[in-house]
Amino acid sequence: MEDYLNVLAAWILIFSIALTVVAAIAYSRTRNKRVLMVMLAFALFAVKGVLLTTALFDEWVLDSYLWMSVVVDTVIIVFLAMTVLSK
Repeated sequence: MEDYLNVLAAWILIFSIALTVVAAIAYSRTRNKRVLMVMLAFALFAVKGVLLTTALFDEWVLDSYLWMSVVVDTVIIVFLAMTVLSK
């Protein structure tokens, strides 16, 4: 089971980094504030992937992972809400 978690964590990290890069390129072309917010949300998904990967290998991080994940998810939701609600 742990092998599946390692693969999933790696996939989340790689995919979120790729999406962050794509959003950064889009932002550099458009300078749109909404694209910037989406880019930041993808970057936070990458941070969450790093936390997950670290939690799989470090006992201390594993104990703290739940609250760190909730905080990162809350910030991601705020960025996405700002994207949708901004004019």
